[in-house]
Amino acid sequence: TACSELGKRSAYYLRQYGLHIEDVETLRSEQSGLCAICLTEGFKTREHHHEKLMVDHCHTTGNIRGMLCHNCNRGLGLFADNIERLKRAVRYLEGATTIPQGSRSEAIADRSAVPLN
Repeated sequence: TACSELGKRSAYYLRQYGLHIEDVETLRSEQSGLCAICLTEGFKTREHHHEKLMVDHCHTTGNIRGMLCHNCNRGLGLFADNIERLKRAVRYLEGATTIPQGSRSEAIADRSAVPLN
């Protein structure tokens, strides 16, 4: 059974990414088993999955970039791997002001939000 599972995983990586299972293990080892972005060990998205980290690749070139957790890999995908969008997201987070809970909608619109008493 273990040999069969290893064979399935090997075939998947070869078919999807042109990587041998040893290449995937090398990538994982080079990253100390951690996601290249959030530095966590990741998680399994389904019970039957064997891996906590996913192979990240460029959908345009097919080039392998590293190993990511599901959330970071999905996040890059949702930003369409667009560096300018990601930079705008960073600038947004760096400059964002927090609107106090309970603020009125008109105060939110003119950014003068203050909590309601």
